[in-house]
Amino acid sequence: MSYVCDTILKFSILENKNNVMEQVNSFFDDGDYFVMLDSEALPAEARHWYGGSKAFQTPIAIGAFNYLDLPRLKEHLRNKVNWKYPKEVQLIYCNEDDFGFQIWEPHAGKEFQ
Repeated sequence: MSYVCDTILKFSILENKNNVMEQVNSFFDDGDYFVMLDSEALPAEARHWYGGSKAFQTPIAIGAFNYLDLPRLKEHLRNKVNWKYPKEVQLIYCNEDDFGFQIWEPHAGKEFQ
């Protein structure tokens, strides 16, 4: 049985992407991790995913996680990641039984549906 949470993590283009993603992914201890849309681990033809005619300009990391502990991930993103531009961080997520995505901004104390 599974219970999947689809996630999108957005942050400032001015962040040190590799450093930030190492800190973000330190949350996971079971082989799961977020993947940047432009990750070099992806085949060349899969990098710079886009719709339209341009690649994403904003750093975006995605992941689909089974039984994701969202409260713990949110706490990790708020308190364990050394963001230089914390106000630009957004976690967009949708559990498999949700009607739509929610947007959580860790340093704004806001959650939107």
